[in-house]
Amino acid sequence: MPSNNYHNLIIKIEPVLRGLFEVDQGIRFSREGAKTVNDLFSFQIGNKKYLLKILTRPPRVKSDYFRFEKEVALIARLQQKNELAQKANDVKGIIPLQKVVHLERSEERAGYKFIVFEYIDGIPLASCWHDLTKEVKLSLVRELARILKNLHSLTFDMFGEIEDYDCPRRFYSFQSFLKANLHRDILLLGKRRIFPPKLLTDIQLFFEDKLRETNFSEQPQLVHADLNLTNILVASNDSQKIQALIDFEWAFAGDPLFDLFAIEDGWLCEPELKKTFYAVYAEDENFSLTNFPLERKIFDIFSLIETVSIGWLFFHPTKDSHVILQKQLQKLLQE
Repeated sequence: MPSNNYHNLIIKIEPVLRGLFEVDQGIRFSREGAKTVNDLFSFQIGNKKYLLKILTRPPRVKSDYFRFEKEVALIARLQQKNELAQKANDVKGIIPLQKVVHLERSEERAGYKFIVFEYIDGIPLASCWHDLTKEVKLSLVRELARILKNLHSLTFDMFGEIEDYDCPRRFYSFQSFLKANLHRDILLLGKRRIFPPKLLTDIQLFFEDKLRETNFSEQPQLVHADLNLTNILVASNDSQKIQALIDFEWAFAGDPLFDLFAIEDGWLCEPELKKTFYAVYAEDENFSLTNFPLERKIFDIFSLIETVSIGWLFFHPTKDSHVILQKQLQKLLQE
């Protein structure tokens, strides 16, 4: 069983799971990984293993409260794409995903929303990436490029939130979506007095002036928005085999450039890896994000503002994080 720190978290969920799986005996839970945005536990019913993902972080904005519904709906839509690819014998068109068993939409029965997935016998690519040979990395990058190309081919009618609730924030252009979210974030930061008012004003003026010059996509496409190596699972006994792309809860309808900027900042930084990735993803090994300098700056500023206003650093601030971010923002505006 989990330690006492997690006892209160699952004490209400266990009876719901026992009813769901129609078992009388108690369920043993094991903590999965380090503390992340959500709480993760594995458990076993008979010979089958499952993953329990619990919505424990309080929502910062309204859409956060519906992010599990969004994740499950997106997985269902991507599974439909996979079924069409299978019928067409298009193995390369399949996106590896977690299989959803149950979504608990209400907090009434268990005190929390949660998702039950079939357990994947895999490890995060982050845990082995730096130990892999160049040949294995190149092979994985080709496969990831294929997967992301298929992922980004999912389109929507409007930009912005794809959560299903009474009044989602949706827009006719990506620029309008970015501008609206920045305005919301600036108001939140202004109330908390984290950054000097002049810096926040300068950021707003920069977006007002420069967004009209950007060449973002006119077609809303799926953006995963959290494509770090922790969210890519590979087989435990074969690190060359991608088992699943996970954690779609932050996804939105936007421009895939935002995913590409993020992965180049993270794990796609070596020139040979980039060349190999874009040879598959863009069918052009000479494709380069350096052709999008303004869009890149918009992404950098927007991402920094989001993380401190509603994201990771709002919930997990460090002693010097706000000072460091302020210097980064000031430097970006001066460049």
